[in-house]
Amino acid sequence: MSKTNLELDLTRPEVQAEVQHLENVINRLSQTIMDLAGQKKNLTEHLVDYRKQMIEENKFDEDKPLDAFDHEMFAREESYKSVLRRINEMQDLMDSPYFGKITFSEGEGEEEIYVGKFGYIDEKLYEPIIIDWRAPIATLFYHGGLGQVIYESPAGENKADILARRQFIIKASKLLGMFDSEVEIRDEILQYVLSSNAGEKLKDIIMTIQHEQDEIIRHRPEGVAVVNGVAGSGKTTIALHRVAWLLYNYRKKLEDKVLILGPNNIFMEYISQVLPTLGETSV
Repeated sequence: MSKTNLELDLTRPEVQAEVQHLENVINRLSQTIMDLAGQKKNLTEHLVDYRKQMIEENKFDEDKPLDAFDHEMFAREESYKSVLRRINEMQDLMDSPYFGKITFSEGEGEEEIYVGKFGYIDEKLYEPIIIDWRAPIATLFYHGGLGQVIYESPAGENKADILARRQFIIKASKLLGMFDSEVEIRDEILQYVLSSNAGEKLKDIIMTIQHEQDEIIRHRPEGVAVVNGVAGSGKTTIALHRVAWLLYNYRKKLEDKVLILGPNNIFMEYISQVLPTLGETSV
């Protein structure tokens, strides 16, 4: 837990608004988890019933082994894995749904986005509630300043005017701190992350990524990218977050094609929990 002063002035209207927004998001996440749990239960029952049916139908057919590839079974299992992965992500978001907010304009009117570890869309309303930090537009949060910027998306270059940037510290579904920052990560945020244990530091690094680091993470996938720096400068952390970014944006092309080589078992054990916490388990 952070040792910094994170007391909130609950008399401020903007604080009250953010507290209420967080409560609304937590309620939506809770409902989504319940819905996903129902889907998981149904899929489990279907998988068990289907497996029993296959055993019954083929118990007298010695020429058709039960472990033969079954497209329908494979599809059902993949659906189950997808729901299970989503439940884990939503449960993670319940603790800390987002860490940043950007107010910006791309022409007409103002827009607000909340940036978190995973994206979350209210499927009933088709409304994006949380933007994944790896999404193209999330780079606005990491740009480091206000004013006109250009960011890349699958559609090409986009122009945006960043009007406001807010950082949050949220733990156990509670808003502990919020800071408006025009240029860089506030000291309170850095101190909070640095006061965590080593495992938590790696998990929370997405809160503190600087503009130059974000540019490395989002560097185009073509060619070779070399990250050079002294020991302890964060090379490994940035490289792992780049892997997560690449898999998020180029999953069809790169899934099951990423290999990490490390100098020893201690190093590999140290980093082994980072990518799963970022939603990637196929490395």
